[in-house]
Formats: sequence, structure tokens, C-alpha cells
Amino acid sequence: MKHPFRYTALLIAFAALLLLAACDSMVTEVEAPESEPKLVVNGFLNPKDDTIAIRIWKSRPLYVPTSNLSDSYDRVYNATVTLSDGTTTVTPEYNHELGYYMIRTAAFPLLAGRTYSLEVNTPDGYHATASCTMPSDEVPDIEITNVETVNEYEMISQRVSLRFRDLEGKGNFYHIAAGTIYSYEYGYDDYFSETGFERGDSFVSDKNKEAEYFTYKTYDIYNYEGGNNTLFISMQNTDEHYYNFHRAFRQANYSDGNPFAEPFPLYSNINGGLGIFAAFNGRIIAFELPE
Repeated sequence: MKHPFRYTALLIAFAALLLLAACDSMVTEVEAPESEPKLVVNGFLNPKDDTIAIRIWKSRPLYVPTSNLSDSYDRVYNATVTLSDGTTTVTPEYNHELGYYMIRTAAFPLLAGRTYSLEVNTPDGYHATASCTMPSDEVPDIEITNVETVNEYEMISQRVSLRFRDLEGKGNFYHIAAGTIYSYEYGYDDYFSETGFERGDSFVSDKNKEAEYFTYKTYDIYNYEGGNNTLFISMQNTDEHYYNFHRAFRQANYSDGNPFAEPFPLYSNINGGLGIFAAFNGRIIAFELPE
């Protein structure tokens, strides 16, 4: 007696083998196109910083495996970099020790509402430009809604719930971070430890959430020796470039090391190159936690 299902299964298996062979042949015959390096620019403007720092590299060609933890890109140290606010133009100087083009903020004040332009030119013909607008330093008020004390494995920690309400007007972007500061016994600089959030997103916009509340809950804050009971919350208004870049960068980080992850293009606002030139403005708020 014949078994039609058995023959059908054999035919399907044979067809699958043919498809695999065809796919293997197609992939091995593809030649990756050559590509020229591009300028990669990284610069964030913050009026609370005492220095403006711009970093410039050249990208690697396409299809070269790499990790975002690598710092082996070619640095560009001989570019002409200019910053302008429409009235004043300055030329940051390259710091060979730190690898940045730098200028003191006191020599080039960063003011809310003003648009800043960046231009990069290199001796070998590369040219890139970008611009961003400084947000206001008026940030939403932070409200602590609950402090939960946790005693697990003979260790005491606290989890802090908080919220803030979107400011009036559309097109607001925020970056919020929470952490504590620990002091070392032997005179080292104090150490800021960011706790991260168990609930809530560090980078948010008011798209479809205008005038609504954003709620958060920190991970455990441990009372290590040398610590204190002060929670520091960084609340920043950002421009849209800053928001888009960090959201994309975080998504790309989640897939790093995954061999099955698809290539993910990072957000860029650099004309004639890649990277980010963005602005943020805000303040750090301290909250005393209960003993």
C-alpha cells in the first residue's frame, strides 16, 4: 500500500534542500561594495558644563565587524572646527591628551532659545555641518510619591517612587536620571552611582502625553558605608536630536553581541557625516530620604 503523505514529505524535504543550496550559492557570490570612511561627530552642549567638547573620528568601512565598546576608530586631530551662535564664531582647539576639540563655556556662553551651528573641515576634503537649539532650563517639578524600605538578605535598601508632569506646550523632551553619591575613606573623589529605574523611561517626550504625568520607581538604593541618605535626580530638558539619538543608541546596545540581530542605524543630524550635535539644559535636585 502506498503512503502519499510519506512521498509528500520527501518531496517537501527535497525542495527545502534545493532552496538551502540556492541560498548558499547566492550569498557566496555576493561581493560587498567598497565604501569610504565618513566623519563621525559627537558633541553635546550644556550651559552648566564649564567646557564645550567636540569629538571627531572617521568611520570604518561597511561590513567590518565591530562592537560599540571598541575605541579603535581613527581620531581626526587636524580639523578646523567652528561654533557659531549667529553673531559670535569661535574655534575650539584640539586637546591631544583628551582627544577633544575644546573651548571654555565662559568664552562662548550657551543661552536658552539660541541656535548653535557647528562646522567641521579637514585637510583631506571632509566637510560636515550641524545645528541645534538650546532648550530652557525650566524643568518640571519632581514629586516623591513613596519611599519603600526593603530588608532582604540582611541588607537594607530603599526604592523611591516619583513623578513629574509635562510642562505646557508641545514638543517637550526630557532626560531623567537618579542616583546617590558615595565618599571614599582615603580622599578619592566622590563617586556618583546611578540607580536606574525599575519603572519608567529615562528618555521621554510629551507626544500623545501632553500635560500628563510620567511616573518612576528606582531600583534598590543600598546604604553602603560612606553613603548618605540623599537621592540626586537629574532633570533635563533636551532638544529632539538628543532624544532621538539616545533612544536609538539604547536600542542598538540591546542587540550588541546578538549574531541574529539586524543592523540598526543610529540617529544622526550631521550633514556630510554621521553622529550627533545636540543640546540639553536643566538641573540636579537633591532629596533627603528617611533614615
